[in-house]
Amino acid sequence: MVEQTVLPALYYRLFFYYIEPLSAVLSNLYLLFALNEHLVLTSTSSLHTWRRLLFCLLVADFGHLATMIPLALEKGWLDVFVRFWAWNAMEWGSVGFVYAGALTRMCFLAGVRVGVKDGKSAAKKE
Repeated sequence: MVEQTVLPALYYRLFFYYIEPLSAVLSNLYLLFALNEHLVLTSTSSLHTWRRLLFCLLVADFGHLATMIPLALEKGWLDVFVRFWAWNAMEWGSVGFVYAGALTRMCFLAGVRVGVKDGKSAAKKE
């Protein structure tokens, strides 16, 4: 019997395959991050592998946010981590985009729309 695998929802594939890896390639420090995410996730449909890799990247997101603590001590916690309307381009990249990636990873790890194929539940028979 052949096991049928359902890939994650289109949004996850677009974000993790293309959007985030492309944005990460603009920064040399994120080259490995980008290649790792893109190459591993596009080479497998194993949700087990996806969860493990995305958990590691979520830990890295929190680590990246921790590097913003010195700025928060200088500028103020709310100004760095909350008041997005006053962020400059660097803060949008260092905090805002990290929030987007971390939120997307947390949704995936929580099972939000995981196992959905073409807008339909994977549990339904077509």
